[in-house]
Amino acid sequence: MIRKSHAATLVLLLTLFLSCKKEKLNLVFEEINTPTNCNLNNLFVLNDSVVFACGGQTGNGVILRSSDGGQSWQLLHDQFDYNIHSLFFLDYQNGFCGGDSTHVYQTNDGGISWQMHFDWEGIPFQYSSPLRSVCFVNKDTGFFAGGKNFDRGIIYSTTDGGEHWNVSGFEHELRCITPTAAGILSGGYGTMLLSKQNTAFETLNCDRSFYTGIAFSNTTDGVACSYNGALYHTDNGGNTFSLADKKNQTFGKSEHFLCIDARKNKIISSGLGGFTAVSTDGGENYDSGYSLNNSRINSVKFLNDTIAIASADFGKIFRIHFSD
Repeated sequence: MIRKSHAATLVLLLTLFLSCKKEKLNLVFEEINTPTNCNLNNLFVLNDSVVFACGGQTGNGVILRSSDGGQSWQLLHDQFDYNIHSLFFLDYQNGFCGGDSTHVYQTNDGGISWQMHFDWEGIPFQYSSPLRSVCFVNKDTGFFAGGKNFDRGIIYSTTDGGEHWNVSGFEHELRCITPTAAGILSGGYGTMLLSKQNTAFETLNCDRSFYTGIAFSNTTDGVACSYNGALYHTDNGGNTFSLADKKNQTFGKSEHFLCIDARKNKIISSGLGGFTAVSTDGGENYDSGYSLNNSRINSVKFLNDTIAIASADFGKIFRIHFSD
């Protein structure tokens, strides 16, 4: 028999538990039609109105643009001979993209026409790999990262606006690259690389996970996702990463994250089957179990504080609305 004092304690504890239990976020997923059925591999957000998307399939690549925050899309270019995996725009007119077989293309008319700026001729075969990710620190200094079949990692770097590129090869495939307060950070299959102050890339001491995305909300605070179903956090520009606290998480190794983005205190990561995890407290807690129409989500980017955009296979685009 439970004494009254014990019963009162149990009621109080239950009340506290229910009052402190965090309600699931009310996310609204909006699927947007696009003028292509090609897989859309990546997104680049220029501002809260202009967004570019790239993608394709074997032997064909496409570039799309939205001028209304992802609500409608225009096909800009579909004459690439290769699938396009990554893109970056310095401004509305000037941009770069990378495709299969280590090809780099450049535009100066907003993505309508593209010129091959660098190809694999003269590069050893072992470095002939898709260019998965690109970033520019300024109009002169930029980086591509790529790889294939878990190995044949490659990083291109330029210091003259893409006129010339230096090529470095690595043991493992690389999937993402971004600037941080610590330097240039790149992640991939079982590896995380960091270049400090224009020095050579060095391997960080980190989990042997398959890192597929890196994002920073500022120059020091960032997150990384992995194909192994893990999320990581750094507060020192990527010098070190720690595994996110899983006490309130329901995802694991069966969920395969392919992309991630962060803005202020919000984080969103998605991947195979449309599985999506989100945080609104800087990664202290994650809500999961959201699904973007069972689609393979290849890229996700915040448009502003309340809307993110995701690109998927078969020409799918989603707008994700965060509400209080």
